[in-house]
Amino acid sequence: MLDVTIGEVTLQLQTQPGLFSPQRPDAGTLAMLPLIRFDPRDKVLDLGCGYGLVGILAAHHVSPARVIMVDNDSRAVATPTPTVCPP
Repeated sequence: MLDVTIGEVTLQLQTQPGLFSPQRPDAGTLAMLPLIRFDPRDKVLDLGCGYGLVGILAAHHVSPARVIMVDNDSRAVATPTPTVCPP
């Protein structure tokens, strides 16, 4: 489980070995995310979502229904689900 804070949003992200940067968010993503200005009307497509950092952060700023997250790794696709939709 990773705790990540971007701006005023703190996320708890589930990850697992074999996904990109499973121990911590990579430096490039952490440098990029604070620069993004989300508008509630935005639609977000997170290609190669991994464990979901970008898409889940976007869902905090726009409606989750306006965010699509995809990855070609079935482990990655399964990983964000509990984070986005807790049981």
